[in-house]
Order: sequence, then C-alpha cells, then structure tokens
Amino acid sequence: MRPRIRRVPLPEAPLLRNFHSGSVMQPIVGSNAMASLTLKGIPDDLLNRLRRVAESNRRSLNREVIERLERSLEGRRLDPETLLARADGLRGRLALAPLDDATIRQAKRDRRA
Repeated sequence: MRPRIRRVPLPEAPLLRNFHSGSVMQPIVGSNAMASLTLKGIPDDLLNRLRRVAESNRRSLNREVIERLERSLEGRRLDPETLLARADGLRGRLALAPLDDATIRQAKRDRRA
C-alpha cells in the first residue's frame, strides 16, 4: 500500500501584471511598501536636463521626478480676486467695453446673420 500524501494548499502568490511595453506592475505588499514605475524611451536630452536639475536641487533623480509629478498634478489654485484683477487689466489694455447680457446677445445675433 502506498503512503497517503497530504496536499497542503500553498498561499497564493501576488499576481504580477505584465504590460505590452515590458513593464511589470507589482502589487503593494504591506502598509509601508511603495509602488514602482519604470519609464522607457526617455530622450537623452530630457534625461540630462532632469539630472542637472536634480543635482542643483540636491535631490536624487528619482526624488526630482516624484517632486515634478506631484507639482504637475496639484493644479493651480487661482484666487478669484486675482483672476478678476488680471481680466480687468487685460480689458483695460485692449480698451474693451465691459460685457453685459445685451452685448453678448447682440454678438451672438451678429455672428448668426
């Protein structure tokens, strides 16, 4: 009689996701793990500029790229008063009359005619 083999299920390995570019996205394991991103096909000129800026900011290339990505995704916060002041300044330089409902309606009629 053959000995009975008990099969113990193995814990499932986290799935790796492969992309057509060859990049691999690994799942985050644990609370302190951070995701990785691989960039391919960066033009030499851009890479050299990033390296120079990172060095002048006393950052690693990785930290410089993260800082720039964060800044680009923050969006600009516009103060409404500042925006209106800029619009008034532009209107003054161009000598435009203030817009009101009647002026806008007339402009729409003129373009339709």
